[in-house]
Amino acid sequence: MSSRKSAIGVAALVLPVVILAAVAGNASLQQNVGQHLWRVKISAYDPRDLLYGHYLTYRYDWTADGRIQTPAPANESCLCLNSSGNGSSDPKVHGVSCSVPAGAACESVITAPAMREKYMIPEHNAERLESLFRSGNHDFHVEIMAHNNQSVSVRGLYVDDVALEDYLRSMPDMGPVR
Repeated sequence: MSSRKSAIGVAALVLPVVILAAVAGNASLQQNVGQHLWRVKISAYDPRDLLYGHYLTYRYDWTADGRIQTPAPANESCLCLNSSGNGSSDPKVHGVSCSVPAGAACESVITAPAMREKYMIPEHNAERLESLFRSGNHDFHVEIMAHNNQSVSVRGLYVDDVALEDYLRSMPDMGPVR
């Protein structure tokens, strides 16, 4: 009888851990599996207030027919992304119906992202990063993963084609990245 209670006790402790690991593993898989990685140029959402808490607020600068189009086309509910001749950076974008599958006409089809997005940044580097963003002398991009369900997830922030963490480490007066 006591061994049965012990087995039930162990199962009661182990089962939640197994379920939590399965949920976390599934979320990680969904985050890392997709159709295509894109680097999209970003600009300040509100130049007067770039930082909101620990977050840099931005909007996507979509390239449409060779022109930067901000915001994304409002008359379409999805966006068609295609290479612009320089790999996955600054894709050409135009609005499409969400029923259009990714394939020959569109390398990726995504639901039009929100007008304002945010990216968590290290607090101790916030002021310097804000001044870099405001200066206009640096290119800021986010790397997004286009998923098969037409959603996107942000994979990273890049400053002058260098991952944010590496860029911050290279700045001598900014201190270590935490």
